[in-house]
Amino acid sequence: MKRLLILSLFLPVICLSQITTGKFGAYNWMASIPPGSGKLPTFIFIPGNGESGTNVNALYTYSPMGFIRDGKLKRNDMVFIAIQPTAGPASWKWVTQMLDSIFADPAFRADPNRFYLSGLSYGAASIFDYIKNTPADRFRLPAAIIPFSITTNAQCGDFYQNT
Repeated sequence: MKRLLILSLFLPVICLSQITTGKFGAYNWMASIPPGSGKLPTFIFIPGNGESGTNVNALYTYSPMGFIRDGKLKRNDMVFIAIQPTAGPASWKWVTQMLDSIFADPAFRADPNRFYLSGLSYGAASIFDYIKNTPADRFRLPAAIIPFSITTNAQCGDFYQNT
């Protein structure tokens, strides 16, 4: 019996978080926040136009929230947040307001020095707009950006390309 007890102390404890929902003004959010205290790295996802609107359950479609709900993404060391614009793409001002709301609310436990921005299609365009147009005094530097299937006009120096 003692061996089992000692062995069990070394097994990892997985405390999966619940998915919660809420609003930033008119905008829906869905979050998976592990139990405990202290700030954690945070993955912030903005969906594409097909998941924009007012039906918060649409955030399960292509975001990490569907994988968390289905038990395919099991992490207790990171916060996952999906934010739903009413229509896409969202402007840099919208992204800035959402980031300010997330980092100001201690319930999210989001570390402003370790966050990742990801988006799909119009969500990726929103991130591109944030990176390109946010004034330096409002800009928060993500640890990484992960845009997928961006739908926007990209401009790099003198080269212009529709993407």
